[in-house]
Amino acid sequence: MPQIKNGPQQSTYLLLQARKSFSLGISVTDENDKPLDIHLSTLTIVMRKKTTDSIVDDTSNLIANSLAVNEAPLMGFARFNLQASDLDHPAGVYEYSITLLDQGYSSTIIAGDLELEQNPEFSSVGVNYDGANVSTVLQAVLRDQVVIRVSVGPTLAPGEATFTLALEQKLLEMYAGLQAAGLTLTADDIADGTVNVMMTLEEREALATVMALLPLPVFGDIVTHDVDEFLPAAGIDADKIITGVLDNDRVPKVGELRGISFGIPDPTGGAEPDLYFQHDA
Repeated sequence: MPQIKNGPQQSTYLLLQARKSFSLGISVTDENDKPLDIHLSTLTIVMRKKTTDSIVDDTSNLIANSLAVNEAPLMGFARFNLQASDLDHPAGVYEYSITLLDQGYSSTIIAGDLELEQNPEFSSVGVNYDGANVSTVLQAVLRDQVVIRVSVGPTLAPGEATFTLALEQKLLEMYAGLQAAGLTLTADDIADGTVNVMMTLEEREALATVMALLPLPVFGDIVTHDVDEFLPAAGIDADKIITGVLDNDRVPKVGELRGISFGIPDPTGGAEPDLYFQHDA
């Protein structure tokens, strides 16, 4: 007969290797497969040895990372980042449950047995991962506050995609068809995006040359002038004509020019055509 429960209609069996990482994603949807907003919700996982009814607390939870991270709460997606050390327990069968707490209302959305299989490798038990990739996702489908079903399968976080073998086969068939028709796909057929653009080898080399000059010096307002407004450092060409009034700071004093000397006493020595100015005291 039909049953109405405040927990999952069926149990989910997890078969995991002891001392190995397990990235467990939870996707919470409604009966129409629409994601539920869980940004105010908390998901926890408890794993422990099978106990009797006399045990009334879960302080013996064997999983340290028991609190899920709400990766995409508006899409109903959260993740438990179970490290290898979280599953560093003797091989055997344990009880586990995953609880959703939403604004004071608690629901066991996934539950069952978790079997740890023994494996001969121990050295990686202390290695942690950052939780960037998802290996397995459990989907909990809710109707109001009642769990209807739980399906298990590999998937990605909402908004992400994967390149399947079926898509690869379709791509190979398309490529074979283009080759048979004498056509090939080149970079010219790919439009530039708002962020990523195509570049030729020459453009890449030019960009690399510019990047090698960084950081550039501060030029001030020199970039607002034309090159013919400045005199060359190696001298002035004979056909250059200097016009206008020169700034006093740019013109040397007469007494500092080569071949000119000055002083108060009578001139002594000297050589033609030196020019001498005597100051009359």
